[in-house]
Amino acid sequence: MQDNLPYHRYPQLVDFLSIHLQRLLGPLNTIQTFSLFGGLFSGMALVYLLALVRLLPAALVPVLAILLPLGGAGGGIWLTWLIQGQPIYERLAQRWAYRLRRWLTPTHCQIDSADLYSAPPPPVTAVQIWVEGRPAVTYSGAPPTEYETEGDADDAAP
Repeated sequence: MQDNLPYHRYPQLVDFLSIHLQRLLGPLNTIQTFSLFGGLFSGMALVYLLALVRLLPAALVPVLAILLPLGGAGGGIWLTWLIQGQPIYERLAQRWAYRLRRWLTPTHCQIDSADLYSAPPPPVTAVQIWVEGRPAVTYSGAPPTEYETEGDADDAAP
């Protein structure tokens, strides 16, 4: 059985090729491998469909027959790539579902509960701080209506 194989005398070469094949396909899980081939298939199907309908010039068909399947394979792997444990296609689906819900939500159904839950203002008490037997700071509880300065009225700010 070993004599029929072309590399039976070169086990290092067989190990080398198997290691590089594992490195090539090792990072891809099963879903990504299926999406790779699905992207290749959809890219080729798109090229054949566009060529069949005659939307492409004849000179572009061979170029797009190479680029679209490669782009489809790359897009398939990209959509199934994990970001923070979640595939990109799930994140995109959630984002578009949220945008669709926001777009379909009627704007005239806004509910304002400010009238139902109005709270009375807290009670204000007067405060007076005494230092060395005389009042240093007095606060009556109401906000000042105008700024008062010490001195005569001519020095006051307008």
